[in-house]
Amino acid sequence: MSRRYAMRLVAAAALATACADSSGSPEANRGPGALSLQLSAPDDSTGALLLTIEGGVVDSVIGLDGAAVSMDGTASNTRVFVAAQALAGTLPVLIYVPDVEMAAGYRVSIEEAVHRQTLAPRDVSDLRANLAPARR
Repeated sequence: MSRRYAMRLVAAAALATACADSSGSPEANRGPGALSLQLSAPDDSTGALLLTIEGGVVDSVIGLDGAAVSMDGTASNTRVFVAAQALAGTLPVLIYVPDVEMAAGYRVSIEEAVHRQTLAPRDVSDLRANLAPARR
């Protein structure tokens, strides 16, 4: 292999590394960013939730795909309202925090829930929610 060819390979590898997505690196999950809200539910009949997020600061909450959201809180306790067509799995919400590396320190409690068609209150004992770094 010629020296010139070897230099081209090294340059191509360096360029590929620089252009690669850094989402797998530890630095990608540090600093300010978005967390996704995951809901574990037996079905998709939930239309709205009132949640309490504790364990850290929530900077803002953004609704996606037509979801209605609202938040109110302090540095350690934030209440979030989310309404959408159907709430199950990854919810159409991004929760922005000062440090996504601290996602495991946040706790989510479901205070109230309603059925999406009847708007009748629903039992929250079979619902679980947690936060995780949002996928890029």
